[in-house]
Amino acid sequence: MLGKPGPTALLDMIRKPAERAGLEFEDGLDEEILRDLGGDAGALPLMAFCLEELHRRTNVQHALTIQTYRDMGGVKGVLKRRIVELLEMLRKDADLSGVLPQMFRALVFVDEAGKAVRQRANLNELLAGPAPMPELVKMLVAPGRVLLAEDVAGRPTVMLAHEALLQQWPALSEWLESNRTDMQRVQRALSSLTSQESRDRRWAVETLAEVKPATQEVINILIGILEHPRTETRASAAEALGRIGPVSPAIVPALVAVLHSDEYPMVRGRVAQALGRIWLVSFDSVVQQVEQELVVALGDGDASVRQSVVEALGSIGPRAAAAIPALQNADRIEMNGVVSGMIHVALTRISREP
Repeated sequence: MLGKPGPTALLDMIRKPAERAGLEFEDGLDEEILRDLGGDAGALPLMAFCLEELHRRTNVQHALTIQTYRDMGGVKGVLKRRIVELLEMLRKDADLSGVLPQMFRALVFVDEAGKAVRQRANLNELLAGPAPMPELVKMLVAPGRVLLAEDVAGRPTVMLAHEALLQQWPALSEWLESNRTDMQRVQRALSSLTSQESRDRRWAVETLAEVKPATQEVINILIGILEHPRTETRASAAEALGRIGPVSPAIVPALVAVLHSDEYPMVRGRVAQALGRIWLVSFDSVVQQVEQELVVALGDGDASVRQSVVEALGSIGPRAAAAIPALQNADRIEMNGVVSGMIHVALTRISREP
């Protein structure tokens, strides 16, 4: 596989097409273009577009001048004009207000310090998004040259073609200004979730529950934390997922797996509570899945876990009516008086008229 071209090769790519077209570079122009392009992965397509723009502005002496390059704003100016032109074309036929923020969240990462950088997004996920997301992505990849599509480890990805787009794309810059603080808080919360201090973990859970919408990236990180070696951290991740709710189809299966496999009752109990929260705001298909798993967990060998399961079922109220036979059966065999008493309370809550 060929690597990226080095500076000398890039200079040749700048000069030679112009020479073949009978154009002359002012001394130092090619170096300035190369310097502005930087070492970006998107340097080649951006360079080609920049040169096309420069050629259109060539003077009658067929000379490409530094002043002309600077008058058009250099690489950054070309980028800004290009993105504005492309979006205006698409806005004639589609409303982009809903899909642009979704795409920005996939393409931009903000760290704990608040620094924004590009990140690779899953191309297939973007193309599977609601209209006009597929059309937007395709236009920005080619011939737009604003997004760079590459296969990474066999996975199709897409990323902003140049770091300068974070400032030069007006809609992205405005979105970032409005969302940077929340995205920064999310990263801090994810770090705090693994803290040994319970106060830090509590803040993390509350923060992750408040920041909406939760991105798939954050959900994936939380699901990964469910396997963290520290018990308290796994329990906090489960609670955070429960507070986030059923916004991703990956959440319930991940929690269910922990409910039936984690060796620590505290974690299983917190997962049961999380599933109860999710049940309250879910559609029928998710409700049925959660109900079945909580009913199975009524047979957990630890009384504290059974207590959490009963609390979760009781908190749901009449919507948990299908669980009444299982609760009644659990009450007949329950040896722990506290759990048995809670079963009675849960049955009363569930049996109330909706």
